Amino acid sequence: MRAVTKNQMIEMEQQAVNEYKIPSLLLMENAAMKVFSHCERILNHTAAIVTVVCGTGNNGGDGFAIARQLHQNGYHADVIIIGDTENIKGDALINFNILEKLNISLMNIKNLSEHDFINIISTSQLVVDAIFGTGLKRDIEGDTANYIAIINKFGKYILSVDVPSGTCSDTGETLGTTVIANETVCLGLMKIGLLLYSGKVSANKIYVEDISLPKITLKNEYAFTYFEDFEISELLPKRKMRSNKGSFGKTLVFAGSAEMTGAPFLCSKAIYKIGGGLVKGCFIESVAKVIQNNLPEIVCKILPSGDNYSPESFESVKDEIENCSCMVLGPGIGTSVETKQFISQILNISEKKVVIDADALNILSTDLSILETLKCESVITPHPKEMSRLTNLSVEEVLKNPIEVAKNFATWNNVTVVLKDSTTVVVSPKGQMFLNTTGNSSLAKGGTGDVLTGIIAGLISQGLDVYDASCLGVYIHGKTAEIASQKTSEYSLLASELIDYLGECILHFKNLN
Repeated sequence: MRAVTKNQMIEMEQQAVNEYKIPSLLLMENAAMKVFSHCERILNHTAAIVTVVCGTGNNGGDGFAIARQLHQNGYHADVIIIGDTENIKGDALINFNILEKLNISLMNIKNLSEHDFINIISTSQLVVDAIFGTGLKRDIEGDTANYIAIINKFGKYILSVDVPSGTCSDTGETLGTTVIANETVCLGLMKIGLLLYSGKVSANKIYVEDISLPKITLKNEYAFTYFEDFEISELLPKRKMRSNKGSFGKTLVFAGSAEMTGAPFLCSKAIYKIGGGLVKGCFIESVAKVIQNNLPEIVCKILPSGDNYSPESFESVKDEIENCSCMVLGPGIGTSVETKQFISQILNISEKKVVIDADALNILSTDLSILETLKCESVITPHPKEMSRLTNLSVEEVLKNPIEVAKNFATWNNVTVVLKDSTTVVVSPKGQMFLNTTGNSSLAKGGTGDVLTGIIAGLISQGLDVYDASCLGVYIHGKTAEIASQKTSEYSLLASELIDYLGECILHFKNLN
């Protein structure tokens, strides 16, 4: 599925009007009809009082048209206007004038006391928020901020039109204050800000509705995508009946240390659970003993270097690297000088695809020149703190604009970036962008990142390219957490348990088709 910025949406609407000759008033009417259908669903076709709170721009124009639809279908619809009616122009003015002719209740907020406004909002079964849309550029302050606070406090059920008023449609950040909706009907295409953290909170449940925009190719802007469950089955690697373990790839895992034996176990098991054919772990002896006792499916090569990975270790794995489909580098591997040399040697000579995570990222952050010699397609999977080290930005700067941070690093360093957060952002070296919509707080626990690394590596080993495997991997990872936490709770789910629900997650996708 496709998501857009404010400017991309404007461009699409302008092309629809100017090149395809679709009247903008028709687009507004289509939007109103789609939102009205959600109002009916919420109200369950019973008599109800609905208050539509409108601004003076195009979002308010949508609200005027929605109020007309409600009125004509037998609902009591009150319209409250925030702002000067002299500022209503164009299509919004046409719909405003129709309401006047229909004698629909039109009230300006300036003529209402705070008590009156509270009474109207609190006695409405539904409040439709059509105050500000994607065009809002400034922080909401003063009286308007107070009106939004009243809607949030006293509204029984709030539906926002396109975006909650006060939420930036590009970044999801709150512009001073914002409506906190029960649901949001996003018009035309998903707005990327509603997929990012603060935007997700204010929008709550999101419905995306087609308003009959033609399929338009955007100019000179990056494309954003996201998945929905029904798409996943077709994206999974195909499995043929006549096959063997070699058909589904050999993944080479370099991970673990004497203090961190869980990371290689979780990563390796996830590779198998997502469908990988063979996992070979190149481990130091203390790690190999743990893995052999707990995961007999793993083929272990014990490295000859004691408690550290080292240049000597590298000499012993050259042939293994040449014969693998994909490598995992870094979970729990440590950051010693010898380990840094080992990782540098692998990345310097290998042409195999590689997933770089955890300690390997911490090593990269001390010397980004290692990336300049890469001959292989690679993906890095940092959380915000690791991204902070890689970019010399603060964690706050990373979290404020994760899309831009991930895009810059990916395109400058020719790697795919999986920047993990409540909305994980995936960016390819060419600037393709994916925003993940799955997952919950159960993933905020040690070991879940190792599981994600294994899922991505397993998908790559089965033939997906690095970017596609990364997008699909983060979606499956998050969806598995949602399914598993319904059985165990978001509090209690362990990373090792998460892996065991991967099969159930895949069946969920398969059963949708």
